Amino acid sequence: MNLMQDLNEYLTDQRWDTKTERELLKAIRKLPQDERYRILLPYLKSSPTALLFARKVSLRPSDYKAMWPIGLDCSDVSSIRFWISAIAPNIGWRKTLRLIQQEIDSGNRKIGKVIYYVPYIFYDIVPSSEDRMVFKELVQKAWDSNLLEFNPNSVWGGQWVA
Repeated sequence: MNLMQDLNEYLTDQRWDTKTERELLKAIRKLPQDERYRILLPYLKSSPTALLFARKVSLRPSDYKAMWPIGLDCSDVSSIRFWISAIAPNIGWRKTLRLIQQEIDSGNRKIGKVIYYVPYIFYDIVPSSEDRMVFKELVQKAWDSNLLEFNPNSVWGGQWVA
């Protein structure tokens, strides 16, 4: 098995192959922690498959956090779901909220799409009431800044924005 060649073929082909994926994951997990992210980095900008694959590689939380700006810059409407699904569960609810706050403060228009998917990504995690309040405040701030392309009240139900 030529790891780099097989990885390149798998991630650029965009077709799922469970056997190949298992073999690649096994080979990558044998590598030192520092090498894992470095090997995936060239593919993260162009392949939603790479984002889903990265989620399974057992990277460090700092590696997933480093993927945040790459995903935000390179994701489009069709791939942002893959990107946020790969990163958010691995860095946790509170770090995700802090990163969303930073993007709202910078006025990044793509953050609205991230906010749309966050409740769906964390559906099985019940954040504390404090975290729910922080998220609700972030949604209101993004709404007030015209960064949302949807009305949270109609999408998620309930009173999200005034």
